[in-house]
Amino acid sequence: MLSRLSAWFSTLIWTMIVFVLMLSPGEDSIVEDSSRAFGGTDITDAIGHMILFCIWAFLLNWALRHHFTASQAFYRTVILVLVFGTALEVAQHFVPHRGVALLDLSANWLGVLLFTGWNRPNKKRSQSQPL
Repeated sequence: MLSRLSAWFSTLIWTMIVFVLMLSPGEDSIVEDSSRAFGGTDITDAIGHMILFCIWAFLLNWALRHHFTASQAFYRTVILVLVFGTALEVAQHFVPHRGVALLDLSANWLGVLLFTGWNRPNKKRSQSQPL
């Protein structure tokens, strides 16, 4: 039970971090400060997106595995994080001093792809019961 609560709590906190970073205004905000701290270039920002989304996928998968088989949790995770990553990037069009960037969207998807490379369930594991 504690593991399930830890998984969902961690996922919720990380989800809030992702939403705040993705939907905050671009000037005089935590987003600008974070970007500047890591170099302030398009490439360092893209690397940040990749890391954010890889960790988000990992945490969501961890939480979902308490309710679904490994395979079901994996596919639900991939779909949810890709959809939300795309929606959040498009939503930036409506945020002051932010915009939709193909590089950032690609980095979101690459983060999910990295997650899939490390966590894709094999047939034997995917048939196991939820945790």
